[in-house]
Amino acid sequence: MSECKFDVSWVGRCKKPTLGESEYCAVHYGMKCCSCKAQATHDCDRTGQLVCGAPLCDGCDGFETPGAGYGFFGFGGHGHRSKQWEAQREGQP
Repeated sequence: MSECKFDVSWVGRCKKPTLGESEYCAVHYGMKCCSCKAQATHDCDRTGQLVCGAPLCDGCDGFETPGAGYGFFGFGGHGHRSKQWEAQREGQP
């Protein structure tokens, strides 16, 4: 058995024993990205008064909408989306 590779926000790698040949422990195996539903690899580390903590894959990220204010617990205008979508929106390959 190896250690879970899930990255917990503001803590680091999970390091619990993995399930069989999986790269993830029982808690993180099958955890879906809140944006695209792929296997989550880390928590969103954006902070307001608290840490967001939403599960994300390597292809998605948290973002802030400029000028949206802070809202409830400092997360006004905070969301999650594909990094590829953002790159296409900004005209990058």
